[in-house]
Order: sequence, then C-alpha cells, then structure tokens
Amino acid sequence: MRRAMRVRMGLGQRPTGVHPARRAGEPAAVGREIDRNVVVGELRRAGTAVEADVVVDPSHPSLFDHPLDHVPGSLLLEAARQFAVCAAGSASRRAATLRSRFDAFVELDVPTTCHARIVPPAAGSGPGDAPDSVMVRFEQAGRTCAEIEVEFVPVGAEGTGRR
Repeated sequence: MRRAMRVRMGLGQRPTGVHPARRAGEPAAVGREIDRNVVVGELRRAGTAVEADVVVDPSHPSLFDHPLDHVPGSLLLEAARQFAVCAAGSASRRAATLRSRFDAFVELDVPTTCHARIVPPAAGSGPGDAPDSVMVRFEQAGRTCAEIEVEFVPVGAEGTGRR
C-alpha cells in the first residue's frame, strides 16, 4: 500500500530523507517552552488565508520513538494545535479539544503545509475574542492528507500548562 502510494506521487519506494523546514520563532508563540517541541514554521498570511510548513524532526525522542517511513499522526495533531494557537489564539482562550480525520499517509520527504479556516467566535462574544475553533487542513503534493479541528475554551477552564 505504501509503495503504491509513493509511486502514484512520483516518488521512490522509500523516503530519501526529510523535507527541511524552519521552526517558528519563539516556542511560547505556539504554547511550548522548548524549541525542539515546535513543529510548525513561521505563519504566512494573505488576507484571511493563513498557512505554515510542518517541521519534521525524526530525531525527536517522543514523536519518533521508533523508525517510521511517514510522518506520525501524533506530530500532525501537535502541529494542528500549535498552528491554531499561533493563527488565532488569544491570551484569554486556549486549545482544549481536537477532532481529526486522516485521509492519507504524510510522507517524510515531501513538503507538508497546514492551512487554517478560522471559525468566528459565537454570537455575543467580544470584538477581540478568539474564535471558537480553527479547522486545520494538511496538504502535501496538492492533496489533503488530514483535517484537524482545534476548539478553544476560556483560560482556566479544566487544565493548563505548556511543555
């Protein structure tokens, strides 16, 4: 199955390395304290569109706890959370819930980009409030590989903290 998909994409049978991408600036901007735990690149904004590259580090001790021939789903979940926080978060709201759909393997050696569709705040929210959720779509080689919705809640609601 993996070999056939890579052939359809015009790739060799096995990944030839990892596509390089640069991490976003400060870890705190994505809710992290350690540079190594940042898995998204700098945000690019054009009007209402927001996108960023996914940063893949196969030497990361927990995201790659064994050799893989694809980007793990756990990395995509964390990238969605970080991207949503950076794209639409605010000091008064935090990411709390994820809903995901994975449609295809994400290859290590092909650039992966996340795109945001920001869901506006509920009626009655203040003008500066963060959105209720952000739908993050992961694209690779012109195809959607996964969609992950990140829902926000007020800060202080059930659990806090960064790692």
